[in-house]
Amino acid sequence: MDEHIDSRDVLDADHRTTADFPAWIVGHFQPLGADPWCDFAFVAADEGGITVMTGIEVQLEMQMPAIRMRWHGKVIRAAWAQGEIDAAARADFIAAHLTPMQAAGGIGAAAVIAEKLSDGHEPSMND
Repeated sequence: MDEHIDSRDVLDADHRTTADFPAWIVGHFQPLGADPWCDFAFVAADEGGITVMTGIEVQLEMQMPAIRMRWHGKVIRAAWAQGEIDAAARADFIAAHLTPMQAAGGIGAAAVIAEKLSDGHEPSMND
């Protein structure tokens, strides 16, 4: 277990599947503590084959032909190809099976705080 991942980054879905495809579970992410904010470690293991269904939110791995996704209550890494692949094969797979997801709209937490502080309202213990 040498790959440590911040709990906020263990699954940041950035794509949605557009077609079913076979994949092999090459490991899962295990929490390093009991609290939800504890980091995770990747545990490499051959956990068998699965069919990734259409409409699933996944995180595309940048360095390998794999995705992260939730499966039976845990976050797994599933490879769609064995070993190294070239850039063209990776691009073809992504075009045929994944579509990027849009980030949720709205203002962020920092903007909400700035708005509250600048609206002239004096905070008190009664708020």
